[in-house]
Amino acid sequence: MSDSTTCFDDPVLRKAVRQAWGNRRAPASLMQLVRGKFAEYAALAAATAIPSGASFLPRPGQASEPLRTPVVPLGTAAVILLAVVAVFWAAASNSAPVAFPGGWAGDLVATHDMCSSKPDHHFVVGVAPDDIAGARDRLAKQLGFPVLSMSADNGWQFRGAGQCRVGAERTAHLLYRRGDITLSVFSVSAADLAGNSKGLESEVDGHQLAGFVRGNTLYCVVEYSPDQSLTPADVRSLIGRLENQVPNPVPGGAVAAASRDRRADTTPIDLDVPAAPPLPPTVASADTP
Repeated sequence: MSDSTTCFDDPVLRKAVRQAWGNRRAPASLMQLVRGKFAEYAALAAATAIPSGASFLPRPGQASEPLRTPVVPLGTAAVILLAVVAVFWAAASNSAPVAFPGGWAGDLVATHDMCSSKPDHHFVVGVAPDDIAGARDRLAKQLGFPVLSMSADNGWQFRGAGQCRVGAERTAHLLYRRGDITLSVFSVSAADLAGNSKGLESEVDGHQLAGFVRGNTLYCVVEYSPDQSLTPADVRSLIGRLENQVPNPVPGGAVAAASRDRRADTTPIDLDVPAAPPLPPTVASADTP
């Protein structure tokens, strides 16, 4: 490897980097920082370079001066910066989102599709249809864990909230719509995911899912847009903003501490929904998810 004051190009190192990281790229902010540091070192090298043909011997009667050399050769600086990039990249890789484990993704999508097809999803008794905060707080008190909600802005319409089933678990489910796009915000007890520190992302039949775990609770959004106008990056950005809004645990709320298979509990769920009149014998009724 040569130390050049104008450029740094080592084919062997480039090949090793490509083999290690393939087509992955560092975050744009980190790339900008590295380019800036290279520019600083290049300017420093140019400012401290020894002119061609300069004499290093002092003239008679003149005291000798220390030889000025670049503080850090550019090639050495490049190696240091690459090491910094590797550390940051390793940290980013360790925190990269992973897929929803087990059957969570499929169960969440099934509940989203079932509820978004209903003409009305206002299942919290005693709360005004447009009172998002009231529905959130009522559900949190009923379920015993903090509930996540999203404000109805940027064109989103709140379509109601209630306790709905995801697999065999009670969940606080808030539903939103913007044109043909439907979006669910779920808060569900998930003891089997406790301790998961990574974000969760999945795609199921055109639905984009993103979420995170806080304590024993899974918080996630499920989005479906027929024209795919919302991208995975949009959903990831949304859950990132919502993550900072998770409220503190409900005072006096009881959350089961014992881990269990969420599908093993077949106890019927008494949803906070007014009882519907019985259907004619010839009409099949669908269970609330």
